[in-house]
Amino acid sequence: MGSKGGRGVTMRRRKAFKRAAILAYWAPWLVVTNRADSVMDVFDCGGWCFACGMRYPRLQHAHIKALCEGGADDPSNIHVLCRACHSASEHRSGDAYFDWIATWTLVDSLKLRAILDGYTGAMP
Repeated sequence: MGSKGGRGVTMRRRKAFKRAAILAYWAPWLVVTNRADSVMDVFDCGGWCFACGMRYPRLQHAHIKALCEGGADDPSNIHVLCRACHSASEHRSGDAYFDWIATWTLVDSLKLRAILDGYTGAMP
């Protein structure tokens, strides 16, 4: 069943995955890439961004490979990101996404967050 989108277009309803399923799938990767100390830490911490590591009350599910490029709509293709990191990852897909996340830092995320929030001053 679809739902009515704007302009009378019927849109396909996407599945919403539970955060626990995404964390369970990605926990070993988070440990191997030093984003978490242990698999148990992944579940204990819960609300933090996979890219920058900051804790935020509202996180977004981001597709690693875009659905329009044939990416799966399941936990193996979804990361949990903050608004700034999700924005920075939007035009990256597949290997380009993983190249980006390997070099993205907390400082990069904080600078982008400031810009998204309207800061216009000089940044180091």
